[in-house]
Amino acid sequence: MIRKSLNDAAQRVRVDGKRRHKSFVDFVVVDVKAGNGGNGAVAFTKTPTGLGPPTLHTIPKKIRAANGAGGSGDGRVGKRGSDTIIQIPRGTVVKELWRSPPPVYLDRQISSDEETLTELRRDRAWTHYPGMEEANATHPLFLDADKELKRIENLQYRRYDPALEQEKALELDVTDDAHSHAQHLIVKGGEGGVGNPAFVTHVHRSPKFARRGLHAEHVKLSLELKLLADVGLVGLPNAGKSSILSALTNSKTKVANYAFTTLKPEIGVVDDGNGEELSTTPPFTILDNPGLIAEAAMNKGLGHTFLRSVERALVLVYVLDLSSDSHLHDLDTLVHELNEYKAGLAKAGTVVVANKADLLGGSEEKNVEARERLQNLTAHVNSLISNHTLHPSTTVIPLSAKHAANVSILTQTLGDRVSRSKQQQQQHEQQEIE
Repeated sequence: MIRKSLNDAAQRVRVDGKRRHKSFVDFVVVDVKAGNGGNGAVAFTKTPTGLGPPTLHTIPKKIRAANGAGGSGDGRVGKRGSDTIIQIPRGTVVKELWRSPPPVYLDRQISSDEETLTELRRDRAWTHYPGMEEANATHPLFLDADKELKRIENLQYRRYDPALEQEKALELDVTDDAHSHAQHLIVKGGEGGVGNPAFVTHVHRSPKFARRGLHAEHVKLSLELKLLADVGLVGLPNAGKSSILSALTNSKTKVANYAFTTLKPEIGVVDDGNGEELSTTPPFTILDNPGLIAEAAMNKGLGHTFLRSVERALVLVYVLDLSSDSHLHDLDTLVHELNEYKAGLAKAGTVVVANKADLLGGSEEKNVEARERLQNLTAHVNSLISNHTLHPSTTVIPLSAKHAANVSILTQTLGDRVSRSKQQQQQHEQQEIE
């Protein structure tokens, strides 16, 4: 199961690499190791994210804490290894893929021969005064100390169960933290070694051996960023999501009239279009994802890569091509895929945008057809509300992103809903603190 988790994570990294910006990363696998011999540690801390898009691209693939320093004469203990703290954005889910087993378990994977195990343990655990290793090997004081270490490690081996360790694997969701600067210990540093004065007895006044510092914990983790923006645009390929993002923000997205234009997520900050903040609604971020297709919940197409990006947006917007004869079916497809991926996720979509309304205009006949399509869409949305598939507050907004028609109405609607969602989120966090 552990190997499968690592393989799945590696496959996801390869797939994601085909659609990501260098500065925009929402899934990484990291190798984390604390410091040997000291009490150094590796920890993650959540920091408040600014208005721009959060990303994991600054997280190093290998994270190492410093080793503790060795002790010295006159009873001086070694310096403690310094902690390493990695800052990750709010909304990151940390999952343990693999954790190093105890050294005694690894020794027994190498050999079951008792003599070999003794040699492995002594090489790993003990250090000797120069030239005294051979003499110590038969010294009663050393043999007693090594026997006690063997007893402790044998007990540790009997208690270690790889399957149970997998069940206890770390899974951390920093979105749930009530405190903005919470820290989480990921791997502990190895305990410091024990100098020879600890083995002094009334008979043996000058032992010629000491315990080495213990090896640190070592894990492989996946970091998945699910909270990417305040608003997520959800639509089939060529529904016009990129055009809407361009109309609402200053994001320079690639727009063309063919399917799968967007292969990489685009994030913009919504303002009044002139670089000035909205007078009535604070700025918010909006995400344009690759187009969703049927069976995306089964990981078809970009599948889970798309769906995990919209999972935690505060507000989802269904973007439909009103000029398409299949726009009602398209909405049903979007709703179905979201709910298949995560039950109830479709209710986060409280705005339905009937885009490309301008393509139906021009003649009186076309205008009548456009009004009928909009009425049918509104009726269909109301039926989805009635059977509890969509949220009761869901509203339909006709739009022409190309000509910026109704863009201000959409902006105000989204701003109000984001503000309301953030207020509810803050109230929930305050209740958690209390």
